[in-house]
Amino acid sequence: ELVFAAATAVFVGFGARGKPAEKVAGEAADPPRAFVAGGAAVDAHLADQLLLPMAIGAGGRFTTPPLTPHAATNIEVIRRFLPVRIDVDAESDGTRVTVAEVSR
Repeated sequence: ELVFAAATAVFVGFGARGKPAEKVAGEAADPPRAFVAGGAAVDAHLADQLLLPMAIGAGGRFTTPPLTPHAATNIEVIRRFLPVRIDVDAESDGTRVTVAEVSR
């Protein structure tokens, strides 16, 4: 769990029969290390959850690690149902996502 001033990011690792605890710990520790080193504002899973409220609300923008396939699908579904523009731009420190209302 990484606690920041405006958000908390939670990462997990799952054990399995015969899987060494060291491997579980490594799998749980690598994603938060990469997230902190990457400098994005939100983790990939929070990015997915922010899209709909931003599309319904006033819009906005954030940076995130590369989008998950689920987030990419979410973007396409939102575009089909709401009059918004969602721009996804790859940058050196991650991915910038901008959500804006389309003027009519």
